[in-house]
Amino acid sequence: MTRSHYRILEQVGAGQFGRVFCAIAKNTGTIVALKDLNQLSYPTKKFLREILYLVTLQHPNIVAFNGFEHHRRGRYLILDYCEGGTLRDLMDSQTPLGLPYRLKLIVDVLCGLDHAHRRGIVHCDIKPENILLEVHSQGWRAKLTDFGIARLMEEAAGVRESGGYTGSPAYMAPERFYGKYSYASDLYAIGILLYELIVGQRPFSGLPAQLMSAHMSGFVSIPDSVPGDLRSIIEIALRKLPQRRFSNAGEMLDSLNRAIQKLPAITNDDPIYITSQLPINSDVRVIFTKNIFDNFTAFANNETYIYYTNNKKIFRERLDIVEKFIKCLIFPHKVIQVEPHQNGCWIWTGSQTQTFLYWSTDSLEVNLLAKFSNRAVFSDLHPPAQSLALHQFKLFMVLKLPQTRVAGLNCIPSQPRQLMWIDRRYGLAIFQEENSTKFQLFNRRGKVMDGLTLPVRTADFTIHKFCPNFLVALESDRVSTLIVINLKPWRLTRIPLANIPDFICSYGQGFILAERGGKVTFLNIQTYRLSYCQISTSIKCVSSLDKNRFIVINEENQLQIIEIDGVGIEPTDNRSGEGKTVT
Repeated sequence: MTRSHYRILEQVGAGQFGRVFCAIAKNTGTIVALKDLNQLSYPTKKFLREILYLVTLQHPNIVAFNGFEHHRRGRYLILDYCEGGTLRDLMDSQTPLGLPYRLKLIVDVLCGLDHAHRRGIVHCDIKPENILLEVHSQGWRAKLTDFGIARLMEEAAGVRESGGYTGSPAYMAPERFYGKYSYASDLYAIGILLYELIVGQRPFSGLPAQLMSAHMSGFVSIPDSVPGDLRSIIEIALRKLPQRRFSNAGEMLDSLNRAIQKLPAITNDDPIYITSQLPINSDVRVIFTKNIFDNFTAFANNETYIYYTNNKKIFRERLDIVEKFIKCLIFPHKVIQVEPHQNGCWIWTGSQTQTFLYWSTDSLEVNLLAKFSNRAVFSDLHPPAQSLALHQFKLFMVLKLPQTRVAGLNCIPSQPRQLMWIDRRYGLAIFQEENSTKFQLFNRRGKVMDGLTLPVRTADFTIHKFCPNFLVALESDRVSTLIVINLKPWRLTRIPLANIPDFICSYGQGFILAERGGKVTFLNIQTYRLSYCQISTSIKCVSSLDKNRFIVINEENQLQIIEIDGVGIEPTDNRSGEGKTVT
């Protein structure tokens, strides 16, 4: 048996028949979903049946099937990967979607379902977990997945499912509980889903037996707040008898489109989310204050020293004490970038030609390392590997430091917007294109792999200092939306912001988004929850220090070290709208 052509990044889902993994093709770098099916609970007959359905269904709103492969313990279905996660992930997010965008997702699902119904296939397991989201500039495209228990409509008259019902009781039509199915069964599940998206909860809840009783005989109460046309669609879809519901997905889709046309039209400037008041973070306090040079142009720090520049000068001083004599170097050209290191810092100076130097903390002298074109793009330096990636004159190279030895060389015609290391072995090249952002992995030997493209334009990315799998950037077309990318597994999440941040840096388990006016917002990347506090003075610069401390420099040129209790920030129930002032 040949070795797998894919490297698994992370498990992204699990069900009654197997697991789903995010994986990367070893030769091309393409991201795919691998569906690993348990041979005991999912025998070969069912496996071949699902492949038949997937090959038959080729539609933009159905996850595409790309093949299968055997491995030592079983077999994988190879499917398109959707970086937006599941509809359940989106529904569980802190901020709800606007009504037009919620309805747009249902339209997508009905389009895919109509394609399946026209080919005689009943899905039988419609639920938010089986609806994946593909990201695009105007939001998401919903895609149906998991046809593991799908049935052919032509078999429905003579076949009754044995061994009890299969599916998700919260979304199952009454007839599904005694082994019957039809196109109307899928539309009942769509009705539950539509109700849940609009109202915020399902019409029925409880244990499986309670759900079965409610679906069979329970009354559906639709709130008066639901628009009249949508109330009618939900009422028809949730009728107890399948003959009284919509006859197929196309009929329900037509009714929903007519209802949407009566709503206000969506424009590119409309917010995707309905923003809400953030909880206050009360675990923030100033633990150290000192005055610094009053006219710096760039600032950087590690856990011991701070470095700041003023034209051709660079200053260095201890972070935690007030020094009487501050170390200073003067260069013949302007200092354009400083990157601290454990035992010193790397310095870039120059205009037409950039000079790359190293300044050790044990000396007042600098070591000249190399000279580059002023159009070169540099990565950060990965401290354990001591590697620098750069692109100039269409050449991409990786240098080993401090010898500046070329470890790898390649040709990339287009110039990346950013280069960054994500671990000891791999880095990321980010390209900004007209209507999209492209990502390409490269390794420490300079080999660049095929990447993937997101149809979303972004500003510069900030990488998480303590968890390099996470990147954040503002969305260019919607500057009040923060894009969060998890590289392992590949996942994109949109976070709505009430205001546009001027500074972004990382802390223990998330990112700090600061505004010049003094508002500091904390994003927890474990829960994607936001909280905030108010700094007493306006902000000039923000930088991370360690997992639970960060640095703020205010307009009075005071450097403040601010501590957050605990490594993570959890949301509170305080929604009074009055932010805590840190003094």
